[in-house]
Amino acid sequence: MKKFVKIISFLLCLILSLAIFPACDNNQVPDEHECLKFIKSANGKEYTVLEKEFCDCAEIIIPSYIEDIKVSAIGEKAFYKCAELTKISIPRTVTSIGQSAFVDCINLKNLTVPSTITTWSAYCFASMGIENLTLETGLKEIGAYSFYYCESLTEVTIPNSVKTIGSSAFSGCSGMSKLTIGSGVTSIESGAFDGCGILQEIFYIGTIENWNKIEKGSAWNWQVPALYVICTDGIVDI
Repeated sequence: MKKFVKIISFLLCLILSLAIFPACDNNQVPDEHECLKFIKSANGKEYTVLEKEFCDCAEIIIPSYIEDIKVSAIGEKAFYKCAELTKISIPRTVTSIGQSAFVDCINLKNLTVPSTITTWSAYCFASMGIENLTLETGLKEIGAYSFYYCESLTEVTIPNSVKTIGSSAFSGCSGMSKLTIGSGVTSIESGAFDGCGILQEIFYIGTIENWNKIEKGSAWNWQVPALYVICTDGIVDI
């Protein structure tokens, strides 16, 4: 009987110890990042934010570093359909965003895309509830389908540092009424603003001559009601 009691006591202690001190692995991160999951790169020098395990966190701050290792990427579908998410902070250590990373984050109203992003996978911010979008100066491109069908987005300013606006980047943004395109843009790809059905005002921070030099893909402004672009030295028909 005493032996049986000792065995039971041992098992209870073991269960309690496991509950207090969960098993560790190489990818374990501090408790303050409990709303995130990470994977370390093969060389051990970078972290990527992985696909969600749960979506009940309203505010998330992605860390720049975890124990001196840089967080450099947001993985595919990392925050896919996280309807509870209302605030996200993306550090400038992040250089790439995976496909459909933020699709259908319908309650995320404000978004700042850091200047360090060089790799945009398709649909990374598609169908979000964005109302206020900040694209930091330093960005070189806006990736294809990046803001596809972000219907609550009302105004977009493309910084002067951007060279390329990708195909269908803002397609279906039916609430967009004002667009400002920076002077550095050299290419607006096919369908970039297709379906922006109330877009009446397009401003270009450059001359008419430079606007005419921009390479424009087919149907870049399909179903856009704006009939002209306001440049720094006058108006040009489109």
